[in-house]
Amino acid sequence: MTSAPTAPLNFWDNKFWHHRVHQRLGETLHYYLVRVRPLDSGEVLERLDKLLNDHRLGGIRVFPIFGSYDFIIRAWLHPLVVTNFRAWLEASLAQVGSSHSVHPFSVEQIEKRWHGITDVDRDLLDNIEEDTIRDVQLGKNLSLLEKLMDGKLILTRRKTHNINFFIAINVEEGADLIHDGVVAGIKNYLIENPGVMNVSIYRGYGFCQLLVKAEVEGYLNIAPLPNWIGQAFKPFRAHTETYLAHGPAAVGSEAIHDATFLALRGRDLFVQAVIPELYDLHSDKRVPVERLLSEDAHKYPLTQKDKKILHEYLLAYLQGEQTEMAKTLFTIFFELEGYLRKHNKEFVTRLTQAPFKEIYQKVHIEEANWDRPTLKDLLHIYSQTIKQTDHTGQNTILVGGWEDLAVLRNDIAHAKVEILPNWDSLIKRLIPFLPRIRHLLQLIEAVTEKPYTGV
Repeated sequence: MTSAPTAPLNFWDNKFWHHRVHQRLGETLHYYLVRVRPLDSGEVLERLDKLLNDHRLGGIRVFPIFGSYDFIIRAWLHPLVVTNFRAWLEASLAQVGSSHSVHPFSVEQIEKRWHGITDVDRDLLDNIEEDTIRDVQLGKNLSLLEKLMDGKLILTRRKTHNINFFIAINVEEGADLIHDGVVAGIKNYLIENPGVMNVSIYRGYGFCQLLVKAEVEGYLNIAPLPNWIGQAFKPFRAHTETYLAHGPAAVGSEAIHDATFLALRGRDLFVQAVIPELYDLHSDKRVPVERLLSEDAHKYPLTQKDKKILHEYLLAYLQGEQTEMAKTLFTIFFELEGYLRKHNKEFVTRLTQAPFKEIYQKVHIEEANWDRPTLKDLLHIYSQTIKQTDHTGQNTILVGGWEDLAVLRNDIAHAKVEILPNWDSLIKRLIPFLPRIRHLLQLIEAVTEKPYTGV
């Protein structure tokens, strides 16, 4: 038996994770300006490489730069690692120079990324786990790698001979609106000046308020951008510092490494994707909520909308808001029932090419209720129609029946059960139906061409 093919060890060199993957893992982006005196670039880079290996750090690139500073370091770091990284960096630099300085910049918002890809496969993103990341980075699962690349979660970095540079921007007068204006102005400038390429713009705090990373083909193409920024925003006392890289990243890797996974120990990524607030609260409700999600909800293929429902319900439970919990459940049934009732006759006649009353009679709905069928009646109508027209007999909508969902609706609508004491049993009854509801709604939309706009 032959093993599945794997990629060469250096195959990850030109690949990187979309920033949404880093953010899903709880990582935040930081830049560090570094100066060492006296400077021995080779020894500093060796120390930094050792630091990254010793502490199993990934998502970090070190650029040598010209000027009063020697390096700029870009680092995706988990919050539990940020403080330690600064201390580790200081300790490493102290071993190679009689003096050194480190100035951080913490990114609060990514205003623009050079690749321009903002839409990623959200379902793939929400199912990213430690094993998934490790396998694709090591080339152990090439089919999964291809799937993640198709979903834009893994991107390829273009190799060019362009000159990399950074512009640190500070505005001494004005509030966030001025920063908005600077960002908008730079974006317009880039449209009119395509010679500045592969631009990323970050907003944050530290050694600057805005940081621009870009590339140009020729050295003379750099100066016009910082000169324009200084002139355009002179009334707000904008000033810039430009840092010119004298080569590609010399140390570091785009791979996500063990430091982040170790920091995540005790956090379930699926749970964090549904309700990130859970890990920031000191509550005796945390363990049962985490167990419900990891053991019950995780078994089902839930969409973003499904997870939003769970988030609203569980957050209300954590806050002890029984009314909000009931409201979340009631809204689901109210909107679902209204949509099913509005389009059931059209759905039936389009699929069966026969009068809707034939299906109504088959599921034993009294004529007096034809204009106002209950949720239970409606689910029977749709199920019978699908069963009658689905010649493959494999439609998952039909598996298991809908009785329990209709009963749950009545329990909620008629206040037959107390919400707060029964928070877990109620949501456990709903969760298995969520994928089937989505499937049913998609089928109805396809047949009737009437979109569902509810939760």
